[in-house]
Amino acid sequence: VNGDFSLSASAVFNSTTAQLQIKNNFINSAIFNHNNGTVVFNGTASQIISGSSPTTTFNHFTVNTGAVITVSVSSPVRIIGVLDILAGQLITSDKVTLVSNLSGTAAIGDLTNAIASGTPPISGKMIIQRFVSGRNPGWKGLASPVTDAAFTDWKSEIFMTGYPGSHL
Repeated sequence: VNGDFSLSASAVFNSTTAQLQIKNNFINSAIFNHNNGTVVFNGTASQIISGSSPTTTFNHFTVNTGAVITVSVSSPVRIIGVLDILAGQLITSDKVTLVSNLSGTAAIGDLTNAIASGTPPISGKMIIQRFVSGRNPGWKGLASPVTDAAFTDWKSEIFMTGYPGSHL
């Protein structure tokens, strides 16, 4: 799509199972069905994802715009496949979720080329989900963001056992 990709109210768009390339803005005010395809943002100027749709869900989401070109999110986005940033920057505006559910878990792809450009490939916060099935009993590896904390800070708040030093 060489111009804006725009879905107006009551429209339904079933995307390709391959790549849908967006050269300008992505405006979703209706229903966008990702169809297990990849949406590539590869414009030559900054791009914006917006619209009045409560959330837009992408399967695979790729930014391949250039070293100083950004893709900004102004309405909620969910990614269920792989987020790839080959060149450029994704500005999340704290509205991007990497989804994890029974069907699978979204991931961030290799950022090596994007990092080499000198611009951070991702700017802003993201929600990163992790689905844990209740079907198989046993240990589950879980973690949450921690900043400026040591293990001893946790000892009075979380009961830990089973490894050397856990009884501090």
